[in-house]
Amino acid sequence: MKKGFLSSILFLVFSLFFSMNFAFAAGDTWVDKANMLTPEAKLSAATVNGKIYTFGSSAGTIQEYDPTLNSWTSKGSFPTNVWAQTGLSFQGLIYFLNNTNKVVAYDPVANTWTEKSTTPFTGGVTACAVLNNKIYYSYVWAGFLQEYDPVSNSWAQKADIPIETKDGASLAAANNKLYLVGGHDRYGNSHKQLLEYDPGTNVWTQKTSMNFARSGLTVQTVNNHILAIGGLSGAAQYTNAVEEYDPITNTWTIRSSLHHARHFLASATVGTKIYVMGGWDNPQGVATVYNEEYTADISVPTLPSNLSASGANSQINLTWDSVVSAASYSIKRSTTAGGPYTTIASDVTGTTYTDSAVTNGTTYYYVVTAVNAGGESGNSNEASATPTAPTVPVASGRALVVITLVNGLEKEYDLSMTEVNAFITWYNGRAEGTGSEVYAFNKTYNLSKFLSRKDYIAFSKIETFEVSEYEVATP
Repeated sequence: MKKGFLSSILFLVFSLFFSMNFAFAAGDTWVDKANMLTPEAKLSAATVNGKIYTFGSSAGTIQEYDPTLNSWTSKGSFPTNVWAQTGLSFQGLIYFLNNTNKVVAYDPVANTWTEKSTTPFTGGVTACAVLNNKIYYSYVWAGFLQEYDPVSNSWAQKADIPIETKDGASLAAANNKLYLVGGHDRYGNSHKQLLEYDPGTNVWTQKTSMNFARSGLTVQTVNNHILAIGGLSGAAQYTNAVEEYDPITNTWTIRSSLHHARHFLASATVGTKIYVMGGWDNPQGVATVYNEEYTADISVPTLPSNLSASGANSQINLTWDSVVSAASYSIKRSTTAGGPYTTIASDVTGTTYTDSAVTNGTTYYYVVTAVNAGGESGNSNEASATPTAPTVPVASGRALVVITLVNGLEKEYDLSMTEVNAFITWYNGRAEGTGSEVYAFNKTYNLSKFLSRKDYIAFSKIETFEVSEYEVATP
């Protein structure tokens, strides 16, 4: 009986363990890289031109890391009134807040600081992120969310965070939305919370919580997925846990753990690699020099769907549904159903494409693939279309053609529709640079002793013309 009871307990433990979404897949790996020059914690990290710059509260240093050379360079120190944890990069500069409620920008190339703006609110900022060329700041405890436009140097207050803003939370951007991750309450209890903010609707929404509660964590977005890294899970309980959030499925997946558990660490992304550096790893608040590189497990995107093609004059227009994990699309074409296909365009970032290298009357067959750092998807459904020249109206009845010349004079002609179409064909051709400069209208009335009468109109003298078709009365 004891043996059966023990078996039941083991079964429950294993069931709980495997009910979590684990995915230690190929590419989901951490590698130790060159240590920082100086230990730092409560720091920020930002990428500019392929290099990472760190700004630490412990020693107040600026350190530059070159991932290609795996080496660090000291860039000196930064102003003492700058909040080190508020650093983020935007268009070649690294923006910070300081304790005098100013936005200041650091230029890593010139190694200079510039004051940009005054913030409309006072108080500590718990997290910040860039989304759609705007910088967002969440204010600890107060629940404010502020939007700063670095281009216009202006501010806008957004919807308040609907729950008590947690200290030690992090903010990330993915899927054109913001995500406030983790943090701790006033009593030091870490939380698993995840809140989503939609700038389009100015609305916050509670989403699926993390598997592990933590504060003082760092977050990064790769391939439109958010990775929550490290942090403090409880009193003096430093964690090396890493988990990945998919905004589309609203699910978390546990990833390979950091080699060194720590909190108040920083991270930055170069390409598809994440670099995590610094932080505290002990209750005494001693900063570390650790630097780890993460290679994400980026899956090949799903194939695009609902590809459609429509033909027009000398062009074919394509549309398809967006693939969330796609970085770009490739367009492939054939003149035979089923292929083989030739790539006619790559690095297409939208979900529409116009193919102008086509011949009217020929049927073309298309497929589209989605591409990201993980590779290229399979082909979408095939769509076909045939470009067609505009149809010339069938001659029927007659029309009055009134031509207005550039000098304001009007010329009126009563023509058959065959004659009207001939005139329009000449006009269109001349507009494209072909055909005679003048057009002759035959006058069949008042011939008297003349064999024929012709009225010659020069293309360059025509301002506009009007065609008024009418039915010919039958006797």
